[in-house]
Amino acid sequence: MPESERTRLIATLREEYGWTSAGFVIWQRASCVCEYCGVRVLSDRLSFRANAYDHILPKSRYKNLHTEEETRYYQGSQWLLHTGREYSNLALCCTRCNTQKSSWDPNGEEALVPLDVVNITLEQRDILIERVRQYLQSRWARDEAELDIARRWAETFEPT
Repeated sequence: MPESERTRLIATLREEYGWTSAGFVIWQRASCVCEYCGVRVLSDRLSFRANAYDHILPKSRYKNLHTEEETRYYQGSQWLLHTGREYSNLALCCTRCNTQKSSWDPNGEEALVPLDVVNITLEQRDILIERVRQYLQSRWARDEAELDIARRWAETFEPT
């Protein structure tokens, strides 16, 4: 795609739809794929939300993660530094994962980072994302079991 077309698309997303610099950083870092389940977030309307970000560690508990930091991001064919909000605690995710995870804290009992953490490392981020994946998989397995039982129960209805 010519750079002029790419620039025009970015301008449209910014001006007409309110996308931020943070948004572009997060979408590019994740290659437009949910970091929890792997679904292509742009695949359909149900998966897509323009602000499809999840706070890996809940912002209500980890208030210091929202500080000004320098962040590297990919633009075109090069990494650039961006001074602004710290994005290490944000993950691109689909609507389903965001809804299921809600404010669940992957730091849990085996605390990987302290509550007053200012930045999480890439290694910590990877571990926390893996914990979220495991949590979501267990939630989905439970939901599937419940759905199966509910379907079997519904089959017992007498036709009216």
